[in-house]
Parts: sequence; structure tokens; C-alpha cells
Amino acid sequence: MTRQQIERLATTIIFTILQVGATVVLLVQLNASGILAAAAALVMAGGLVAVHDAWREFRNTTSKDMTEERDLVNS
Repeated sequence: MTRQQIERLATTIIFTILQVGATVVLLVQLNASGILAAAAALVMAGGLVAVHDAWREFRNTTSKDMTEERDLVNS
């Protein structure tokens, strides 16, 4: 792995930990009903989408870099 890939991985891991922590705190501390509960659910869903997107981006970038590196070695 290159330095850039390691930095991207570290950033993605930290982001994931923070998002999961925030979701847990929100679930444990929030005592809501009605529209507030719906808004909280939307915020939590947005956080999960952001985490998924961060990992997808990491996988796509890493596999693209590995393919380019393999092509350079084979040529």
C-alpha cells in the first residue's frame, strides 16, 4: 500500500468510528417521538450512507491504484 492509501484508510476508519459513536450516543440519549424521531432516523440514515460511501470510495481507489501498479509492472 502506498502512503496515500494508508492515509485514506486511516481517515476512513476514524470517520467510521466517529459516525458509529455518534449514532450510539444518539440512540441511547435521544428520547423523542413523532417528527423529532423521524428527523433523527433520517440523520442516522445519512450517517450510514456516508460511511458506506467512504468505504466504497476507498475500495474503488485502492483497486484502481493496484490495477495501474500491476499494469506498470507487467509492461
